[in-house]
Amino acid sequence: MLKMQGKVMGLVCASLMIATSVAAQQADPRDTEASYFAPSNTLSANLYLRMISGMDNPRQGYSQILGLMRGTYLLKFGNLAISPVDFFLPFVDATVFSEGSTPLHLSGLADLRYLPTVTYHLTQDAATNTHSWFALTTYFTLPTGQYDPDEFANLGENRFAIQPVLTVGQRLWRRFTIEGFAGFAWYDVNSDSRAVVPLSAEQLGVVEGRRTQQVGFNGGVHTALDLSPTATLGVSYLFEDNRQQRIRGDLLGVVPTRVSAITQQDSWVNMVRFTLALALTPQTAVRLQWSEDLSTTGGRERSRYLGIRMTHAMFLSGVPGAGVTAQPAGR
Repeated sequence: MLKMQGKVMGLVCASLMIATSVAAQQADPRDTEASYFAPSNTLSANLYLRMISGMDNPRQGYSQILGLMRGTYLLKFGNLAISPVDFFLPFVDATVFSEGSTPLHLSGLADLRYLPTVTYHLTQDAATNTHSWFALTTYFTLPTGQYDPDEFANLGENRFAIQPVLTVGQRLWRRFTIEGFAGFAWYDVNSDSRAVVPLSAEQLGVVEGRRTQQVGFNGGVHTALDLSPTATLGVSYLFEDNRQQRIRGDLLGVVPTRVSAITQQDSWVNMVRFTLALALTPQTAVRLQWSEDLSTTGGRERSRYLGIRMTHAMFLSGVPGAGVTAQPAGR
């Protein structure tokens, strides 16, 4: 049996894992449009650094540093752009705390993600770069992250996941872009999981077994405006629908008892993000970001982050024409 204090830590850990997963799968303004301006045979490298913290309760919560290393290779066939190689690897250093308990520290690699994209660009006016784009990105989460079935909090999820996302965007008046996206997430079964579940008002138990999660949904809108030939301001609204998780297995420390318990309630989060993108050279750009959860449901703690993203593009077929930069502004 465990005291209720363990339940508090478990809930905070759940919020931490959701925040890590969500943050790792959010696109930035003009990520998809970039393939309109970049030439075929372009290799780009990205480094993300985000400092994330809980907002709701100073007595319990989490803080973490989330880093992402990403590599993308682009091929183009007329109006069709394909990124057959696009991987990112998250690494996390996090601290979970609750008043009256010893802080829990986690550090290591989270699950590798592969996200190929197919984009079709439709030009309305080449002189002003007025165009539309339609893209399908499929996120494949591979269970490569740090995971110990004997622990209640892990950086890896020990399961596969598939998340297709459809994006539709439009550039207007040379400088302004708007794009909307929506998708769903399907999760495999974690067959070797452990969770803390309530047995009474004051006692908790530990269950070992199979953890499942229902299909969730996500989406949002990105807008971006070129402030100058080298600066772009982006404002994004995003939402995440994280569905119920349930564990079915044996209650430890008790005469073998099979139980089924909910480990995570349905939760919804609305968030806003501001991005300032600066082109340092025709091949290198930096993005400064601020993101904050506007509201949440299902007991999830709100979070915010301050982030920076560095991008460097390598044009393997030679120097492209004028107007092509690592920053997806495209004038």
